[in-house]
Amino acid sequence: MEKLRGIVSNVDNSVIEYPVDNRHAQTRTTYISSFQINGRKIKYESTAQHNFYEGNHMIVAGVTQRGILHALACKDLTTGNEVSQSCFFIFLGGVAFMVPVIGLLSIVFLTMT
Repeated sequence: MEKLRGIVSNVDNSVIEYPVDNRHAQTRTTYISSFQINGRKIKYESTAQHNFYEGNHMIVAGVTQRGILHALACKDLTTGNEVSQSCFFIFLGGVAFMVPVIGLLSIVFLTMT
């Protein structure tokens, strides 16, 4: 996890809507913001609408992938607004990954004794 603090520049906000089911009866909306802090590229995606403004002082925390900091949480120090992705789903994904691994390791160690 990496944390970065500075002035926001080069803000680009976009919205993507895509169907949830085959009948296109429901759609899911994702709000994407790309911006820079101290010349570093930042990307924040969320299903909740958010606004970042050029020139505001901000703190972001996230994970770097291919040179872009994918923010998991952002705090705008100028306006006091905070946004973050749900950590519950990240935790749930980690648990779902670890259960088969632990099961496989248990089988390996039990057959060795």
